[in-house]
Amino acid sequence: MIDSLLGRFGYQRQTVASQADTTDRTLPGETASNTTGTSEAGRRGTPESQVKTIYRQLTVDYELRAIINDIRMMDKQDGRVKRIHNRIARDVTRGGIVMLNATPGSQLQAQWAAYVRRLELNNPQKLKSDARGLLMEGNLPIQWVLDGAANVVAAVRMPTETIRPNVALNGRFIDPRQAYTQMDLQGGTELASFPLWQLTMARLDPDNHDDMAALAACRT
Repeated sequence: MIDSLLGRFGYQRQTVASQADTTDRTLPGETASNTTGTSEAGRRGTPESQVKTIYRQLTVDYELRAIINDIRMMDKQDGRVKRIHNRIARDVTRGGIVMLNATPGSQLQAQWAAYVRRLELNNPQKLKSDARGLLMEGNLPIQWVLDGAANVVAAVRMPTETIRPNVALNGRFIDPRQAYTQMDLQGGTELASFPLWQLTMARLDPDNHDDMAALAACRT
């Protein structure tokens, strides 16, 4: 009866199954270089960034590494720079990470508390360290560590200059199952590869957010 009434006004009720089918369950860039089903064309990156992408298929971005090393040296030698980094990191992590829940004491709250303990989200030193890394490196690569039962047991900050996004010239991941690779800068070998779900890359003001290869170069 409801369907017939809606039909008179030109509407159609959407079933639960159709809603589930239209839900986007992918992560940003997860469709890789395959744009089947979309109208996207062309390349997201600038010509300069596309050249960097070609070189990055062989190794990491040494220009970004040089910038990060300069900022780390400034933080170590210049007290003013260190105070700026400490102040911002302290302000953005003050109070920790809080989940707003309308029913305290629920099972959801207990699961959240266990999650916070496992990932050290209640540790001010951990939060401040991650925030300082974002400020000095311009990026925050977080590796999500799972145990045998598929529980997230750690959120490990990785060094940005060793991480290589495996991106095609169009700015999308070639294979989401190997979205990032950590490189050994001394030997030039690949240490590990990460699927898109296992490593999250937060970028501070990248040149192009839609270009997955555009790592941010923080300049203090």
